[in-house]
Amino acid sequence: MAHDEEQAGALIDDVHVKPMVMRGCELDGWLRVAVDALGTDDQPRSWVERGTGFGESLPAR
Repeated sequence: MAHDEEQAGALIDDVHVKPMVMRGCELDGWLRVAVDALGTDDQPRSWVERGTGFGESLPAR
């Protein structure tokens, strides 16, 4: 899930939400959300809405 870097930093808790790492490199603004953080039906929805809201805010390519 992508966020602006400042928002992503505020969401990291090092337990359920961590920076996304691919091939040993941390991706700025990307988060990995553990299944344990998605306990209710509303919680996955809020994460999806955060990610899609950020994506929609970006300029068209």
